[in-house]
Amino acid sequence: MTEAAGPAGAGPAAVSLRGVTKTYETSDGLLHAVQDVDLQVRAGEVVSIVGPSGCGKSTVLKMVAGLTGHDEGTLEVAGAPAGAGRRDLGIMLQSAVLLPWRTVWQNILLPVEIFGLDRGAAEERAHALLRLVGLEGFERRHAWELSGGMQQRVSLVRLLVFEPDILLLDEPFAALDEFTRERLNFELLAIHERLRPAMVYITHNILESVVMSDRVVVMTPRPGRVVDEVTVTLERPRTRAMVESPETLRHVARIRAALGVGSEPAEDV
Repeated sequence: MTEAAGPAGAGPAAVSLRGVTKTYETSDGLLHAVQDVDLQVRAGEVVSIVGPSGCGKSTVLKMVAGLTGHDEGTLEVAGAPAGAGRRDLGIMLQSAVLLPWRTVWQNILLPVEIFGLDRGAAEERAHALLRLVGLEGFERRHAWELSGGMQQRVSLVRLLVFEPDILLLDEPFAALDEFTRERLNFELLAIHERLRPAMVYITHNILESVVMSDRVVVMTPRPGRVVDEVTVTLERPRTRAMVESPETLRHVARIRAALGVGSEPAEDV
């Protein structure tokens, strides 16, 4: 990935869904996961998707990644039909999905082997990223020797080491404690400021969605539809001082209203 100039969100569509519908066949009949979803994510833009559990957020991400197909509508990634195994796209799911027989270092460099990348440059990035997430010194450990949160951090380094143009993140830090989660979110934002990938971020945390994003897409319960789209007006780079700013809280209130959540102070849905 080359460093991008200009504001986040400028440029052509990195991800485009128009009228996308997905239905699963189950033992109980058809399950309508998402229906008539329209979503565009421009190059360099961060878009979060929030909604109740089971509304199809993860399904949207998997369709964009080419891990599952769609039934109706059009879905393009960087101007071409979605498909698995893209060099310009990386996905991080809720679970770390590390290979247990490989060490941390070997897991991180797996994309380098698959894509035939420059190993020296990738190893330099990997060392820097391990320091960033607090895992320096764990290179020779295996996944089963790490906590769940540490495994997620390894997965994040593996995602970033080959610098994809599009990042798909499905609640990547949900298993971490609040303090580590906030720190890694801001580190991820700093990386985004430098490299400007398009990023689709799935979260249940409304406040997190505002702080991380240029736009927040709000989905309804199944079948998931887009019920609102909130443009976040916070300046970049984002700072911790913005977390409790009146502007942030106004965005949070609008998203809560779109979700039908009451006025309680809780942030998760």
